[in-house]
Amino acid sequence: RCGFDGNNDYCHSGMLKSAECIYDDILSHKKLHVAMEENPTYGLRVIGHSLGAGVAAVLGLMLRQQFPNLHCLCFSPPGCVFTSGMAAESKKFCCSFVLHDDLVPRLSYDSLVRLRNELVELIARIKVPKHCVFSTNLRPSTEQTIIGMPERLLHPRTNIPRSDFLRDYERFLELQAKRKDKRASISLTLPGRIIHCVRTSTSYGKTPFNCCKKIACCGSVKSARFKARWVEPNDLSNIIVSPSMLVDHFPFNVASSLKTIADAYGCEAAKLHQEPERLARILRCDEPKKNT
Repeated sequence: RCGFDGNNDYCHSGMLKSAECIYDDILSHKKLHVAMEENPTYGLRVIGHSLGAGVAAVLGLMLRQQFPNLHCLCFSPPGCVFTSGMAAESKKFCCSFVLHDDLVPRLSYDSLVRLRNELVELIARIKVPKHCVFSTNLRPSTEQTIIGMPERLLHPRTNIPRSDFLRDYERFLELQAKRKDKRASISLTLPGRIIHCVRTSTSYGKTPFNCCKKIACCGSVKSARFKARWVEPNDLSNIIVSPSMLVDHFPFNVASSLKTIADAYGCEAAKLHQEPERLARILRCDEPKKNT
């Protein structure tokens, strides 16, 4: 239908339905085709954020045969858009931007299962009353205090005391493994080439409940330094629990980080919206022109 072979490749069904709706609308009205014919020197960009970024990637794949100069820019896309084969194919025309610890690009069935298992295992490893664990978040902590928390609060993973809870957890894992063997498993991942914007300097302050405070204050993160790097989907396959895991998904924080990086590399922020080849040339430099 769209001019490419998608056998043995999959994408998120909800994003596919949305992309098909837009695709059918484009074909029925032909306004995009007319606009491109009237402006042959123009390129075509399909852009989206969050769920819209996933839809943009799927739509770009569907439109690419008709518009070979098409490029997709996906800001904070979900981590469950394409299977690996289709994700590799999308690197030819798609570029994804992920800000620091953003939760959404790390979201997938596999990452949620790992997070659930790790949280349940932590409960089995706790060696102090649980109120002591929560009380550590109610007061400012120094670097040394944070470093010493695992040893002070948790039993080593290799030496977890036997308990009814641990035995129930181990039986649960065995049951889940059997169920997994019986059902088809399709792993979805991020689209295109991926630029990870890593925050290298942040002022969080010393007040309790910093995560809640940032959300209540519209998610603004005071930060002036970032490092942009190319990564692979596997580098973002685990959910990072951090104070900024939610606010890093907010569009204005993504825009602010990209502007900071653009300024650091001596590039106008608007030029980050050009094709990924431009971004590749910018990021090939070992160091930016000024401190990021």
